[in-house]
Amino acid sequence: MSTSGVRATLLALLSCLLSAGLGFAMSTDQATAPTREATTDVIVSTCLPADETLLALLEDRDRIAALSIFASDEEISHVTQEAASVSRRVRGRAEEILALEPSLVLTFPFAAVETRTLLSRTGVPLVDLPYASSVEQIASNVRLVGRAVDRRERADELVAEMHRALAELAGAARDRRVLVYNRSGTTYGADTLVDEMVRWVGAQNVARERSLVGHATIGIPALLELDPDVVLVVDYDADGASREVGGRAPPALDPALRSLRAVEAGDVQSLSARNALTSSHHVVALASELVERLGRRP
Repeated sequence: MSTSGVRATLLALLSCLLSAGLGFAMSTDQATAPTREATTDVIVSTCLPADETLLALLEDRDRIAALSIFASDEEISHVTQEAASVSRRVRGRAEEILALEPSLVLTFPFAAVETRTLLSRTGVPLVDLPYASSVEQIASNVRLVGRAVDRRERADELVAEMHRALAELAGAARDRRVLVYNRSGTTYGADTLVDEMVRWVGAQNVARERSLVGHATIGIPALLELDPDVVLVVDYDADGASREVGGRAPPALDPALRSLRAVEAGDVQSLSARNALTSSHHVVALASELVERLGRRP
């Protein structure tokens, strides 16, 4: 994978990738959620999708010992207000997690090996949320957390609420050819949540016209050839080398792209990082923003 491709993958995963690593993990296929007795006392969440899911499922916030540092980041978190009810934040380091003596840790598959090793030796129960590149996987993750914290019924309700809200947005946008573009020169191809939502609201993701899959690099010649009606720029970036995160203003497109119909029509717009990076039930907000940016179908 090219350097820019790696950066793109980091961007899409940053809310948990930067939270760094946890030990042995359970997939949705093989996981049996820990019993209630093992999970009710001290729950630690180390990534944003887990933060957002946990806060939606649990009214008793005393059960939550800590959330990830991203829960309070207004650029990417949908739960900054709710997160204020939990005082502690973790970066995902084993030492800080173990200091809390957790009875359950919610994590993500992308993590530092050394942290995983340390936690696995302690026997701390872990629930690993697979990266969600589809609404189906989001629903599976919500139910996985629901089982782990003994909120199965609430998890089913949350999934149903998500599906109802998305149903109202199905085909709601104008049928336009759109490219979602990251400042690193990457876009969202097939098998990404952004692609699924662009198509769900009734638009066309031009990245598919070049058979792009995942978070893929796209060069200026390809952009000129695709010539989308709308370009949506994600105004957030992550440096995979330093693991520092910074929100910036949307960049101007390269001058070589001035001939794009989207540029000529003034249809280069921002897409919020909070929605572009989501992999929780807040995908509804992504679909809603896409309809707003693309315009509602008459």
